[in-house]
Amino acid sequence: QQLGAETEDLLDTFSDIATQQDLRSSPWMAVTAQREVFSFMTWSPPAESPVYQTMHKYFPDALPGSAVHRRARQILGRYGFRPGNTLMGTSVCPDEINNESMDLGVVMQEYWGDVFPMGGISGAPFVGTTGFKAFSSHVSEQGNILIMFGPHVGISEDGEIGSCRRHGQSKCSTACGAVIG
Repeated sequence: QQLGAETEDLLDTFSDIATQQDLRSSPWMAVTAQREVFSFMTWSPPAESPVYQTMHKYFPDALPGSAVHRRARQILGRYGFRPGNTLMGTSVCPDEINNESMDLGVVMQEYWGDVFPMGGISGAPFVGTTGFKAFSSHVSEQGNILIMFGPHVGISEDGEIGSCRRHGQSKCSTACGAVIG
């Protein structure tokens, strides 16, 4: 409920009728409920879309970047990681579709601050021993290092894995080209 607004029952907005069950009596529905909430919050595609269906068929434990970031913050905070004492290293493909406002790397950089880029075609860090030494020498005294890395894969609006339609283009292209080929 938002302050000053009437309580709104959002259960009717879930597309999976089973989600409307009491999660205490049906705890296995929690995954479906979580997916529905992420979709409602526009953190993930609409539940009826081919993108959503393909993503959860082939990547059943996939989470939206915002959810990963919030969970990581919560866990790392318990160990003293704070924006003022943590330097983040990133190694993600430099593809422009990985640098949109809701993408994990962008969301994490907005929170953690300074970033040490470590390469990233296909998500592999290419800095080697020398680069890791340089990276570790940049962190504050008694500070922390956080590394976010990994490949990416696109899913087209039709649910095809390894392709996406980029801004201003009429046809799909590969994502990630370095991994897909």
